[in-house]
Amino acid sequence: VLLVSLLVGIVTLLGTLLCVVPGIIAACMNWVAVPVAVIERPGVRASLDRSHDLTSGTRTGVFAVLLVIGMIVGVVSFVATAAITMVSASLGDGKELVGPAYAITQLVLTLVMIPFECLQATSAAVGYHDLRVHREGADVEDLVRVFE
Repeated sequence: VLLVSLLVGIVTLLGTLLCVVPGIIAACMNWVAVPVAVIERPGVRASLDRSHDLTSGTRTGVFAVLLVIGMIVGVVSFVATAAITMVSASLGDGKELVGPAYAITQLVLTLVMIPFECLQATSAAVGYHDLRVHREGADVEDLVRVFE
């Protein structure tokens, strides 16, 4: 799972560095690679290939989901960062935060963002389920057998 996550991140980053569109395409193609790695355990490369197969033909919908969740996470991150910065600036007389004050603000920001990062991870798991149902007619019992 760690290797799959790293590979997805690297591929998406490289695609984004080339141009934004290839990065978006890579993110859409690899959206369910981690759930595939967890549930089906096919290996690193096969997890990405399986994700490509599952998302084929539905990448516009995947993009819409990624866009909405990305906007939610982005807005919450921006608002939380702005609020923490304003509070920190008012407490620190407008000086740059250093040491423990900076660490505390980063901790607060991390705690605020945890539920929204969980939303991103959960969306991929739900997307995996829905793609399996849509593409292969899998039902919940098929997916639950992995945990037996």
